[in-house]
Amino acid sequence: MGELTLSIYEHVWSRKENSLLNVSVTEKVCFITLTRSASLNAFNQQMRAELVDALTLINDDAQIRTVVLLAEGHCFSAGADLSELSNECDDVQVQLIEEYAPIFNMIRHSDKIFIAAVHGVAAGIGAALAMSCDLLVMADNAQLYPAFMLLGLVPDGGTSWHFVKQLGYRQSLELCLEAKSMDAEMCLDLGLTNKVVTHHELKPFVADWAEKLSKGPSIAQRHVKPLLQQVEKLSFEQAFAMEAELQQQCFISQDFEEGLCAFFEKRQPIFSGK
Repeated sequence: MGELTLSIYEHVWSRKENSLLNVSVTEKVCFITLTRSASLNAFNQQMRAELVDALTLINDDAQIRTVVLLAEGHCFSAGADLSELSNECDDVQVQLIEEYAPIFNMIRHSDKIFIAAVHGVAAGIGAALAMSCDLLVMADNAQLYPAFMLLGLVPDGGTSWHFVKQLGYRQSLELCLEAKSMDAEMCLDLGLTNKVVTHHELKPFVADWAEKLSKGPSIAQRHVKPLLQQVEKLSFEQAFAMEAELQQQCFISQDFEEGLCAFFEKRQPIFSGK
């Protein structure tokens, strides 16, 4: 483990008495655990600030390749801590733009692969956070619950974007208007989650998947994430050109050389990320 990771672990990630996160590193995998279980891991200002600090340091650490987001207690997250909101209308907009948006943007634009491991309920912006990760694994007792309409609110945290992209307008509107809770199997059928495992298998399964991904070709992984994020907005010709440009960068890498040698030698490649 390099100097930067040690510094992060010692000064930020180690569990403190009043910390709402527990962050640990195993090899090239980072685990971020929400630990405000007494409040159902509802997001308050402290938790948002700690997530911003942790994600900033994680994204600056080249040794970390995969990040797992999970939670302690009975559920992943009940969403926003509504008790900290005042009655002033502007507060929510400022909070979303200044305190939540940096978290979601750092995940989306990171060169790491983020995996959300959801058990129990992920409600409101807690569900949005899970969906913002690159990959999502749900326990068989998990639910995504866009409960905004029950409070007289519209979806936030990018929920509307994820829903419409994956489900289309009509199905998204139905889910939002009726504030439907979606169990793990429904989420799998709708394409909102990658995998469903038993509650007891969730953590070991995600840890194993994250470790496997962390040993993959990091240059290609780093390029495929923005490629897939942008390709929907491009014409076929633009997408083809973008693939060609990124392929050239992969082609001249040591990772490709190793992958090619391993293919002909009939062995597993050992990628260096160079």
